Amino acid sequence: SDEPQADVLFVVDNSGSIGEEQQALADSFADFAAYLVSQNVSYHVGVTTTDIDTFMGQHGQLVGNPKIIDNATPNAAAKFAANANVGTSGDATEQGLEGGRLAITPPNLTGANAGFLRQAAKLFLIFVSDEEDQSPDGNGSQPSSYFVNAYRNAKNNDPALLSASAIAGDVPNGCASAAAGARYKEVVDAIGGVWSTICTTNFGPALHNIGVEAAELQSTFYLSRVPVVASIVVRVNNVVQPAGSHWNYNAGPNSITFTATHIPVAGNTVTIEYDVLCVAP
Repeated sequence: SDEPQADVLFVVDNSGSIGEEQQALADSFADFAAYLVSQNVSYHVGVTTTDIDTFMGQHGQLVGNPKIIDNATPNAAAKFAANANVGTSGDATEQGLEGGRLAITPPNLTGANAGFLRQAAKLFLIFVSDEEDQSPDGNGSQPSSYFVNAYRNAKNNDPALLSASAIAGDVPNGCASAAAGARYKEVVDAIGGVWSTICTTNFGPALHNIGVEAAELQSTFYLSRVPVVASIVVRVNNVVQPAGSHWNYNAGPNSITFTATHIPVAGNTVTIEYDVLCVAP
């Protein structure tokens, strides 16, 4: 597409110890939004919290006014700053992974958060916390893979439409101001995205790297079936592309990746044909 779409969900810790980091996030947003605009990215930005307390928590609902910040929002940076400063009176049991899951699944998907998630947009999940995730119910009883699968399901299991990033405590030991965010890192490693330390007050580089990912041309295309590798034929605008010099097959993620000098440009049509590998039961 010549206008990439990015739905960016910030899940921000609102417990008692993170006010300074919320402000650092708010201060970094203006450059992030400006970069997306400069790259012609159509963006939705929403904020929810790590608080899913039964009575007072947000339960994955977007906060602020407006709840969805987009290219047409006046004073977008100031609006985001207000939304991101979610306060420090939230539940001390931080459940960021669950907050993210609740934000992009029913009933919030079609209720409180209706309009945020677009079918064709790439979803960027960004977790910001100085504590370890304790989802769900405060004891981490669900493995991080449970949340990875939930996030993937929200985007129809299309890896090209999902990214997970975190600004969290260094792994494995944390730092003076933050506990290690091991469960967040497991999600980032499984899905792919940007891992950044919260043990700093400058989140600009992390957000810039996320912005670059949102704006970049697609170089990797995931296959829906396991191919007979020798049968793969890749075409760009109906012109056959030679293997090795123009693209390579990656068995692990089952994908085709174009080499740096042969990435299709916006508006190109990519066709990948192959025989399906059949395995005897």
